[in-house]
Amino acid sequence: MLSFIYYFFLCVEQELLFRELVILFRNANGDIQNATREALMRLNVCSLLICILKFFSSLLVDCS
Repeated sequence: MLSFIYYFFLCVEQELLFRELVILFRNANGDIQNATREALMRLNVCSLLICILKFFSSLLVDCS
């Protein structure tokens, strides 16, 4: 379900959620780490990578 919701987020929202999950994963509490690991594994990171590639391609277009 999380990956389905994540897919419809805007690129900025996807990046912010991903960052927050990574920060939570670094928490000393093992329960929080396990829950965050589960959430990260359920995300469709491909959509985030597509957003990043679109960003870099827009930079390349602006430079030329």
